[in-house]
Amino acid sequence: MKKSLALLLLSSATVFGGELPELFEKPWMAWYSGYEGKKMHFGVAPDGQASLIPIDEKSKDRISQGNWLSIRPVILETMPDGRDVVKSAIEDGWEAITPESNEAEEVKYRGTVTGGAKYEVHYQVDDGEIIASGQILDKGELTENPIRFAIRVIIPNVYRHVDEEEKLLERAEDDRFDFVKVDKKKAKFKGDETVEAVAKECGPFRYLRAEIENYNGGRFEFDAGDIGQFEFEKPDADLIAKGFTLVWTPDPAKNAGGKGKMLLEYK
Repeated sequence: MKKSLALLLLSSATVFGGELPELFEKPWMAWYSGYEGKKMHFGVAPDGQASLIPIDEKSKDRISQGNWLSIRPVILETMPDGRDVVKSAIEDGWEAITPESNEAEEVKYRGTVTGGAKYEVHYQVDDGEIIASGQILDKGELTENPIRFAIRVIIPNVYRHVDEEEKLLERAEDDRFDFVKVDKKKAKFKGDETVEAVAKECGPFRYLRAEIENYNGGRFEFDAGDIGQFEFEKPDADLIAKGFTLVWTPDPAKNAGGKGKMLLEYK
């Protein structure tokens, strides 16, 4: 009984310092946590980066790694000129709150960035659905400029193997991107629009539905929640069908206790 109690306390206690703990069994070997559903898998690596892994509808296997979505919590520092700078995570600054698991429906951990600021991130996972939240716990030495918690979501270029521009444009025209802006107005685009043009038209937005044919008809939905918003990170002249990065930020004044929620669904 004493041994069982000791093991229970050890598994539920926060693990401080270093990288996040790792699993030692396939298919989640060397991951901190993993979840397997019919529509998607979701994993968190020891460096705090998460991946949404769609499942191919025909083969029932994971799609190629180059097409996974990357999800990374960060702290942004707003410089005097208005630029946002991503603060780099410290390699040995991770703290696991939930123990490592290959059936993780809930994942919670903490990270530390340069300057000593600490944040906490929380994921709740169900098949096809991820709810993410987080907050800054300690500003450390980052007191000169405003800082805020954010989550970067990277949608990769699934057409990187299409060499001919004409074929790429033909395929991109079938992709659909539907937005709801912060002012509740709607906007629709095809995949042959540039990220720069879409970002200029939409500005900060609350909702995006992305239908990308190269995901075998799969659809992604992003909802920023009541106190959050999305923006494109460094929008450029490439086609939106060739991938982009979203930055979700909850309103720092309203995010006490990690109240803001970002919803990501894969259907």
